[in-house]
Amino acid sequence: MKGAVVVILAVVVFGIGAEEVGRKQDGANVVPYHWPWLKEHWNRWYVSPFGDDGNGGRRPDRAFQTFQRAVEAADSGDVIVAEFGSYGGTGNVNLDITKDVRIQARDGDIVTVACSSRSEIGWIVSDAKVEIAGITFDTCNPAILSRSFETITLRNVTLARQNTGGSSVRGGKGVDASSSDGTGMLVLEDSVLEESSLYLEGIGGLEMRRTRVFGLQDPDATMFYGVVWLFDVPEITIAESIFEDMTIQQVVFSDARRPTMISVSDTLFRDVKGYGVSQGGAIRATGALADVELRILGCNFTGMRNLGIAERDGGAVHGSSDVNVLVEDSVFLGNEATYGGAMDCWGPCTVKSSEFESNVGVGSVVYCQGGN
Repeated sequence: MKGAVVVILAVVVFGIGAEEVGRKQDGANVVPYHWPWLKEHWNRWYVSPFGDDGNGGRRPDRAFQTFQRAVEAADSGDVIVAEFGSYGGTGNVNLDITKDVRIQARDGDIVTVACSSRSEIGWIVSDAKVEIAGITFDTCNPAILSRSFETITLRNVTLARQNTGGSSVRGGKGVDASSSDGTGMLVLEDSVLEESSLYLEGIGGLEMRRTRVFGLQDPDATMFYGVVWLFDVPEITIAESIFEDMTIQQVVFSDARRPTMISVSDTLFRDVKGYGVSQGGAIRATGALADVELRILGCNFTGMRNLGIAERDGGAVHGSSDVNVLVEDSVFLGNEATYGGAMDCWGPCTVKSSEFESNVGVGSVVYCQGGN
């Protein structure tokens, strides 16, 4: 604290520039404090499985042991850096985060938040803007839970083997987020969802980029309407991502209650079996008296099979009568459904510069009621 006062006085009273705002002793030499060094270290806290919550938490060798202690010590805007290792038990799971903080793995370190039972949630975000980077959440239910938030950003995060239970189900909710006032943005970038889903209700939007999603299995259609399930979410962007190797009702399911824009671009959907009461094995968009725009640009749909119950529609894509569908520069290969092996659109749709090959559907491979 004394050092901080000296720095402030040096800047305000003596007019020392931002490049040199204090001095520290380094052996026999007196070395200037530089503003970038101060800015980087003054707002950082460290956590290690080998730390101690009685430590100060300001240096890696004086790290806390639990994320809870670090969150308690941090102010909004601070950064919490996690050292290599696995974090579980009290203080690391079922963790409440109510401050605007960034929690990140130290560069190159493998950091895992490990839940031990279906009753354990990873982290709970409330009324905050939180960024999580470089961390794996394993076997939680869910990994991230929120009922009110500003922004949750997940970068280079792995949500692995989330634990819902059920004899035929493999996987569970990775993120379970909702909002009562229609706000809150979930951002997911450069991440992996292994046997994990997104369950989003009433929030402001989703941005998913460069993310791989695979492995979720629900062959009896008992747990999940979609891998990315969006109820009343008006802004949806999915780009440069991969969805593959799953058995699920549908991959992306948007049920709109407000005017909604869905943009899916440069994304691969591959080898997904849609079972149960499903339409659109890869993408299903519906609206309850809401205007919905679905834009599919530069995507590849291969081996989407919407099977398992009579008269399933749209092996890859289904849009209800409230949805205006545009498909451009996309490929549909080897998709299958009862009607509309590749696409089944009950409202207006436009298809431009796209390729269709080996799709199977009784009646039509592409069915667009409102256009072509």
